[in-house]
Amino acid sequence: MNKLIRSIAMLLAMVLPCGYLAAEDFSGEKGYVDFGNLTGVYGEPRVQINLGTAMLGFVAGAAQNDDPDIAELFKNLKSVRVLVYDIEKDADAALKTVDKVTRDIQKEGWETIVSVNEDREKVRIYAKMTDGNIDGLVIMAVDEENDDSNHGQPEAVFINIIGQLDPAQVGRVTNSLNIDVDVTP
Repeated sequence: MNKLIRSIAMLLAMVLPCGYLAAEDFSGEKGYVDFGNLTGVYGEPRVQINLGTAMLGFVAGAAQNDDPDIAELFKNLKSVRVLVYDIEKDADAALKTVDKVTRDIQKEGWETIVSVNEDREKVRIYAKMTDGNIDGLVIMAVDEENDDSNHGQPEAVFINIIGQLDPAQVGRVTNSLNIDVDVTP
């Protein structure tokens, strides 16, 4: 999987307690994106993280003493959703979902940050911007390769982050964690 996607997943894994499922509904928020129902095609996701306002506030509070930049970043978030599906040999449904979501969010004014189209890999990163701040971030990646970068399984990754993100603050956090955001495949 692309280095940028791995870096984002690593950041989330380092600062988020996994396994907490949020009961909140964020479908009305301006940074929310509906990925449809890939569970009907691929079964349960291999990884599913749904963090709502309460858990993100807990993470912010826990990080306050160790890393105030991370604490401030998470204090302004409302929701983080991560879905990772093993897509075996049929990536069609995942690729169609990426295409549909791309069309939908482009109509709503989301800005393209990254768009990668390789032979067996598709990556999209979009931001919903208001007054220089990010209201939402969407990351979608489908990798049909069977290699070490994705645990030897073709996979589809869908991430939606809702809340106010200051790009300068995100930069400070990624720099402090030494995250490589090289987007070359």
